Amino acid sequence: MSCTQSKRQTTKTDLPLEVIDEIVQHNHADAPALKSSSLVSKSWRAASLRYLFSYADFSSPEDLLRWKNIGSSLPHIIRFVRAARFSPGARLKDMELKILDNQFPPSLPQSEKRLAAIERILSHPSRNTSNPVNIPLPRMPQVTVFVWSTSQTRPIHCTPETQQLISAFTSVERLVFSGSFINVAHAKAFLGLFPPLRTFQVNRIEISRRSSSSDSDPPFVFTGDLTKLEELIIEKALTPLDWLVHEVLAISQLTNLRKIRYSDASIFSIEALACLLSLSAGSLEVLCIPACAGSEFPTFTTPPFIELVSLTLSIELETQTLLLDLQLCKNALEILPSAPKLTEFVIQLNAYSSEDITIIMKESTFDWAHFAETALWRFPTLKRFVFRVSMDKEFNPTEKDAIGMSVAKALLGTLGQRLDIEWIESYGRKEGWKLH
Repeated sequence: MSCTQSKRQTTKTDLPLEVIDEIVQHNHADAPALKSSSLVSKSWRAASLRYLFSYADFSSPEDLLRWKNIGSSLPHIIRFVRAARFSPGARLKDMELKILDNQFPPSLPQSEKRLAAIERILSHPSRNTSNPVNIPLPRMPQVTVFVWSTSQTRPIHCTPETQQLISAFTSVERLVFSGSFINVAHAKAFLGLFPPLRTFQVNRIEISRRSSSSDSDPPFVFTGDLTKLEELIIEKALTPLDWLVHEVLAISQLTNLRKIRYSDASIFSIEALACLLSLSAGSLEVLCIPACAGSEFPTFTTPPFIELVSLTLSIELETQTLLLDLQLCKNALEILPSAPKLTEFVIQLNAYSSEDITIIMKESTFDWAHFAETALWRFPTLKRFVFRVSMDKEFNPTEKDAIGMSVAKALLGTLGQRLDIEWIESYGRKEGWKLH
């Protein structure tokens, strides 16, 4: 057989590129399988690379140096990176905690040895830094998601090295942030380093000092670059974020903010929330706020929410304040601006036990029928009234049936087909309860 015939025969036995891509895509979450398939041929390698290098993790100076070298020697790899994370020591921490779980299973009572080991892992110097080292990265223009997760005990100083790191990511649209800042000036400067964001998700944030001397100010200032912001999600803030509204969002000329979600009333003052809602009144489509925040507005001057389609009022149920919390929710319904397109209203009850729900659904506790009538009166276009229960544990079937039947008894007569009941369990899964 000639060399040419052999080559033709080899070519005929190759799988079509579409089939290779389908196989690789099916195994995209299996890193060992991807690494093996990348060794088969150039076609398999080309199909595997976009999954093997879709994520860049900067947990150590060595990671930064490795990606710097990849950019120099294998620049074509960079175009596969879609998401990046700066989290000093995170990978090592996860590995050490996994080893610790094998030695001291979490199911066993906490021992002094386990607690001491956890403390050593979390206090390791590699995890107590919030500023990158001076190692320049190659540009990664395909990265649209950036995760910044740094130590809460070591506040961020916005340094030239911080600017150098962030400047490598020129197309970031979604920022997921966890960390603390030395002061507001550094927080504003940090946000100003990113391109115009579409989503700003705060998992945890804190300002360590309210005031600062001039020598601690950052070398650059925020100039109002959140003009394209579409989603603002705040999970936890250890200090108020009024500065974010008055000193960042208010000067960014928001025209596209479509979603606002937070659940702790202490995050924004009434003045800051009123300002935020005024800024976004013309574009807001989804609003999720704590009921007590919405109930404390003064005479409302915010214009109607002309695009709002979904409103969620959340309540942290505590036995001592059950009735007050529910009344605040009703007050919020009555005084929030009109929303001519609203089709979904959600009351989310974050409970500690199913007994809390049982108590508030009793006829003598709260006038649920009047509450439902108020919602229908305020929002005549309403199609769904969602009664959502959230607990930090799994619901057993008996609990679900008991809660579902009590909710249906209190609300079904007024709401009919509009009523839906949902559950959010400890691991975040959402499911409904069949009513109709």
